Amino acid sequence: AVVSTQSTGKEREAAAGYQQKLKDEAELSIKQLENRAKDLENKNKKIFDEKCRFELQNRELIAKVKFHEEERQADKGEIERLKLERTERDKERQNEMRELRTAVTDLAVVRQELKDTTKRLSSLQEQLELSEALKSKLENQIDTQHFKCEKLENTLQSVSQEVVKGNEIIQRMQGEMKEMKMRLKNRGMQIERQKKTIKEAEERAVA
Repeated sequence: AVVSTQSTGKEREAAAGYQQKLKDEAELSIKQLENRAKDLENKNKKIFDEKCRFELQNRELIAKVKFHEEERQADKGEIERLKLERTERDKERQNEMRELRTAVTDLAVVRQELKDTTKRLSSLQEQLELSEALKSKLENQIDTQHFKCEKLENTLQSVSQEVVKGNEIIQRMQGEMKEMKMRLKNRGMQIERQKKTIKEAEERAVA
């Protein structure tokens, strides 16, 4: 009976030590995951939820172990079940580590894309500023050309008015010249008649 009691006590101690080892390893793994997960905001939520779930499982396991210790019961089946859960947690942790490495790689890619985008935006901003400067210059040139065009239109309008006035003067002068020619013609005819009359009078006087 003494040997059986000692054997049971050793088994309990072995179970308690193994369970404590499982507990320490689980807590250490959780701490490492928490430190690594700080740099990844998008993955942090998922890992944090998983960590909480693992902590809850660990607390449940610790409570169960404590219960068995208090009741001084050594349940090998429970230990095997805990080993299996530990194996599953290790698998899940490995998956999380793979996801974490993938997230780190994705984050690096995103940062590089952000850097490239920032350079592109800076280049586009420079081009936009150059375009604005060219636009302002062209607008000034257009304003200058509009001013010149308005000035030329005013000059053309003034010249057109002068041409109209000149045409009116020419037409009036042409009318006056025509009238003067008619007067000169009539005057010439009158002089010829007077010469003819004088000549006839002289011939009669001689006869």
